[in-house]
Amino acid sequence: MANARIRMPAKARVGEIIEVKALVFHTMESGFRLDNVGKPIPRHIVERFVCTYAGEEVFRARFFPAVATNPYVAFSVVVKGEGEFVFTWTDDRGGVVEERARVTVG
Repeated sequence: MANARIRMPAKARVGEIIEVKALVFHTMESGFRLDNVGKPIPRHIVERFVCTYAGEEVFRARFFPAVATNPYVAFSVVVKGEGEFVFTWTDDRGGVVEERARVTVG
């Protein structure tokens, strides 16, 4: 799998609701298309996305073949204190991409 991109504030106040945006670069091949000689292109999709904050799961998503290339998610989280966000994408071939981002209380 390829790289990911995360957008979120680096600083926030306790109790503040922040928006987190996460994107992974992946072709999301559905398995239904044919190549230029008529052979099926094998399925290769991101199946799961999980985000934890300070060790607690705050968001989870499952993806299916109809999801577009480079899956993007956006969600909100209440800041409870300083901590690390861990973003994990897993594809149907066992590939894993993990990114990390910290939020500091200021």
